[in-house]
Amino acid sequence: AQLAALREDDLIAMKQKNVLVLTVVTVAALGWAVLSQGPDSDAAAGASSGKLFPELDAHLNDIAEVRVEKFGKSATLRREGGQWILADRGGYPAKFEKVKELVVRVASLEIEEQKTSKKANHEKLGVAWPSTAEEGSDGAEAALVVLKDAGGKELAALVTGKTEWMGSKPKVYARRLAEDQVWLCEPQGSLDIVPEPKNWIEPEIVKLDNERVQSVAIEHADGERVDLARAATDHTKFAVQAVPAGRTERYAGVANGVAQALGSGLTLEDVRAVTEIDFAKEPLAKTRFKTTDGLELVVELAKFEDKTWAKVAASFTPPPEEAGPAAPAEGEPGP
Repeated sequence: AQLAALREDDLIAMKQKNVLVLTVVTVAALGWAVLSQGPDSDAAAGASSGKLFPELDAHLNDIAEVRVEKFGKSATLRREGGQWILADRGGYPAKFEKVKELVVRVASLEIEEQKTSKKANHEKLGVAWPSTAEEGSDGAEAALVVLKDAGGKELAALVTGKTEWMGSKPKVYARRLAEDQVWLCEPQGSLDIVPEPKNWIEPEIVKLDNERVQSVAIEHADGERVDLARAATDHTKFAVQAVPAGRTERYAGVANGVAQALGSGLTLEDVRAVTEIDFAKEPLAKTRFKTTDGLELVVELAKFEDKTWAKVAASFTPPPEEAGPAAPAEGEPGP
């Protein structure tokens, strides 16, 4: 699909041409509780101190890749030039502030207390890895975070587990990936690891003001076509064009609801490279929105892995210029 030069607010997050979005059809440099000690614990008495990764602060600007994993889901974020992207989601732009937040909180992990080093105790603290625990079960808090530089060197790798609250501050169980020793740490804020793509990207990709929509054409996979346009007698309402004999609109105002479907914005749950999904295999519908100022959006829907995916394309045709006053006839005086 060809993207034309449009106003900035026409397409909020369609900077990547070859990206699909799962919808609810409904950086330069980064610059940037406690379990009682039981008889099965071999933790040393007393508290330790210092950072879990004491050298990480000096390498914040070197971080070029962040990988997070939890519940069998993962996300790999990579710095390319001055921008962070989701490397495993077609290079879709990631939000710098979300990456920065995670990195800073990992670097800020301050050791509060030394806990167990027995591998058999990892599950109960949520730091067993690889974790086979299902969401909601004991040990399900386990999450992996790996930070690397541009050359692939590992700068930090940790498994985070259960969070405990002491007063108003959260404490988290964590261990360095290559070690069995578990520590109770205090981050600067809650250290929530969320691998789902929607956590890292701008969720709204398209928003089309209702007043701009001129007409809508819907082509269903079975070949049926429905055309909607503003009513000739009431420009605030849409009507179904050429209603077949014996058919009626399902309910009053249904045309308005369809035509203005993008008025509240199209939000995404996931993204994929356009080459990963065959829209011709299980197509659902293709909807073409035309606006009064020349913008045309085509939204294709298809099923893939039991989810509904949308492919959005945009084009722009300047509307015809309004005719000015007629030129005076030869020999007649001008205005």
